[in-house]
Amino acid sequence: MARGIAPHERIVSDWTKDDESVQLNYRQFFHDLPVLETDAHMPGILEWETPLTMVSATVSRRGLERLDFPCVMGREAPLGEMFAPISPEEALSACGRANLQLDGWQNLHVSTIELGYVMLAKNRALTDLEARPAWLIRIWGEIFGGTESVAVAVDAQTGTMIAM
Repeated sequence: MARGIAPHERIVSDWTKDDESVQLNYRQFFHDLPVLETDAHMPGILEWETPLTMVSATVSRRGLERLDFPCVMGREAPLGEMFAPISPEEALSACGRANLQLDGWQNLHVSTIELGYVMLAKNRALTDLEARPAWLIRIWGEIFGGTESVAVAVDAQTGTMIAM
């Protein structure tokens, strides 16, 4: 898998002062690791959705351009002890061994790999959640004439697939 930028990202070379903006992000943290944003629906977690865990604001010279507040922020004490995570290479190896059902995909590449916590819903009402340390890996590829991506979560302690 090759590295590159995601299809929805682009490099802009003709920015003006009016286009300049700043994005501010506020994430929740456990054990000094961020709670990661996952796909709204990740196969492997049945039909449950994982909540977004980052508040974002985009501010330009024109003022507040965008505010995303998809969750209620708060302070939670981390559960469990600190741990030594598996390496990013071990996480990628776990992806290589797993059946990610990407057989028809071409030109696969990894655009991001982040260490943090993923929030796994334990019920459909999203009232019982579990924070699990994981490597979250974004894989892009071409299928059916278009470009798609999939997020894969690998348990950062055991190297097993959490969701794909």
